[in-house]
Amino acid sequence: MKKLCLTLALIFLGGIFLLTACSSQSEEESKTPEELSVQLIDEILAEDFSTVWSMGSDELKNAITEEELLASWQTTIATAGAFIEKVNVATEKADGYTLVINYLKYENTGVKITLTFGEKNVIEGIHINYYTLEDATAKLPETLTESSFTVSTGGYTMPALLTTKEENTKDSVLLLVHGSGPNDMNETIMGSAPFRDIAWGVAQHGIDVFRYDKRTFVYSENLALAGDAYLTANEEVIEDALSAAKLLSEEGYENIYLAGHSLGGLLGARIISEEPELFAGFISLAGSPRTLSEIQLSQNLAMLETLKGDQKTQAEAIIEAEQAKLASLDTFTDEELLTTTIFGISAYYVKDLYAYDTMELAKNLDIPMLFLQGSEDFQVTVEEDFNLWQAGLQNKENVSFQLYQGLTHLFTPSPENATHTITDYAAKANVDEAVITDIYEFINGNKS
Repeated sequence: MKKLCLTLALIFLGGIFLLTACSSQSEEESKTPEELSVQLIDEILAEDFSTVWSMGSDELKNAITEEELLASWQTTIATAGAFIEKVNVATEKADGYTLVINYLKYENTGVKITLTFGEKNVIEGIHINYYTLEDATAKLPETLTESSFTVSTGGYTMPALLTTKEENTKDSVLLLVHGSGPNDMNETIMGSAPFRDIAWGVAQHGIDVFRYDKRTFVYSENLALAGDAYLTANEEVIEDALSAAKLLSEEGYENIYLAGHSLGGLLGARIISEEPELFAGFISLAGSPRTLSEIQLSQNLAMLETLKGDQKTQAEAIIEAEQAKLASLDTFTDEELLTTTIFGISAYYVKDLYAYDTMELAKNLDIPMLFLQGSEDFQVTVEEDFNLWQAGLQNKENVSFQLYQGLTHLFTPSPENATHTITDYAAKANVDEAVITDIYEFINGNKS
C-alpha cells in the first residue's frame, strides 16, 4: 500500500478540508479505534486538538502544528452553523488500516470526520468534508420519471439517474459534470442541490438529464487510503464523464450536451476533445479558463479577509508557502511532484492541469457552446474568468454568453446580506428559473 502524505487546503470549490499523514510507529494504545474515536471527536468538537496531534505520526507533527490543525478545523466549520448532534459512526477496514467514520449534524450541513488508524493506533489520517442532509421536502414532479443507471469505469461503479418527461423521446440529453470535491449526483452544497434543480427543471421542458455520484463521493475513503499520488483530473472527472457519455450513446441518444459546473466547466473542453464525436454541445456553468490552482489562490486570498488575529496569521503563512511551491512547479523532479501538495492537491495533479490550455481547447471545439455566469459568484468571478472567456472566444461562431445579475456560484439567488463566502450557501435555495430556461433553449435551438 502506498503511503499517505500530508495535504492541506483552506477552501475548495466543493468545500472540503483534507489532511492525511505518512505512516509511523507510536506507543501501544489499549483502546480500540472505535473507543478512541469517541474521545477524539468530543475533543475536536471542543476545539482541543492536543490528543489528535500527539497520536499523529512523526511526519504529521513535522508538517503541521497543533495550532494549524485547529485553525483549519475552524475554517472548515465556519459556515456549518450550530452543532446539533452526532448522527452515526461506521467502521471500515482496508489493507491493515481501520477507518472510523463519524457523521455529525450541524445546523446548515452534515460534517463527516474520518479518522484513519494504523498499527498501534497511530493516527494516519483525518479527512473532514460535508455530507448530504436529506431534504424530505424535495419531491420529484409528477410529470417526470427517474430511472436508475450506473456509470462504470475501471473497477469503479457510481449510481446514476436519468430524468425524463413521460412523453419524451431519446433525442437530446444533458449530461451534468460536477465541480471539485466529493459531490453527490445532486451536487449538494449546504442548503442547495443545483444538479437536482437543473435535472428536474430542464426535464420538464422535454430534455432528458443524466447525473451521477462522483467517484470521489462514492469511494472517498477508498481513494484516500490508496494514497495514489498519480491521481489526476483524468481519474477524478474525465474518465467517468466519458463513460457516462458512451452509456448515453449506447442508450440511443443522438445529441449529448455536456454541462460542466465549476471544475466540470474548466475540464469540459478537455473532456469533449477526448471523444468529440460523442458530443453535440457544451455548457459551462461558472467554468474557468484558468487553472484550478490559480482559482484556489484567488479563493484563499479572498478568504483571508474573513479571518482575524492568529487565524489570519496562520492562514497567511500557509498560503505563502503554497504560493512558493506553485511558483517552483516547473523545477520539481518526478519524485517531488509525487510527494508534494499545492493547496491540498498533489503537485502531480496540478502539473497535469497546467499541461492543458483550456482556452485553446475551447477554441478548437466545433460545436455550439454556452457560457453562464452569476454576477455574485465569488469563487469563479466575472472579472477573472467570465470576461476571459468572452475575450478569448469573441471571434468564434456559435458561442454565446449569459451573465445573471444577483446569482451565486451555484446559480441560486444571492442572500440579501451576502458575505461572499460559503456562508451564502447555508440557506436553502434553488437554481434560478432563468438558468433552466436558457439551458433548455440552447439545447432546443441547436438540435441536429
